[in-house]
Amino acid sequence: MTISISVAAADRRLVTASEISEVISDPVSDAMIIRASDLVSMECRVVSGGVTPPTLRQETIIETLRLPMPKDQILLSRGFIGEISSLTVDGTTLGASEYEVDKSSGILTRLDGVGDVICWDRSKIVVTYGWVYDGPRATETCDDPSNPRAAMGRVDARSVC
Repeated sequence: MTISISVAAADRRLVTASEISEVISDPVSDAMIIRASDLVSMECRVVSGGVTPPTLRQETIIETLRLPMPKDQILLSRGFIGEISSLTVDGTTLGASEYEVDKSSGILTRLDGVGDVICWDRSKIVVTYGWVYDGPRATETCDDPSNPRAAMGRVDARSVC
């Protein structure tokens, strides 16, 4: 699996100094905000795209997967998928009716011509998607076992068609 950022976030800070000053009276430096933002991204296991620092801000991701064996589902490196702009399997573009994506977990499921679930065969899959994180839900944490991404990680290793 490789991941690259084709459109990086303009700013990786999760908040601005003025937003923080509304709730904290102590002065906060820009460096402190960047460090705190980076720590949150690390804690949430946001995958970096090479030299681009991981961030929870909107980016466009190009993810390449090489499947060594068939799978019934694929877990993308990042959840909170905006829109998939391109999905190819061994160079052939799939139409939107040929797959489903759970946008919150990043789980891709392949469909046949009538909408039934089929396996992802051994292949090279390239997915280009917008990644949009709009903040945590009240009941969700990064390491919560009920989080769909955490659950998928437990299932994915055993999942073979």
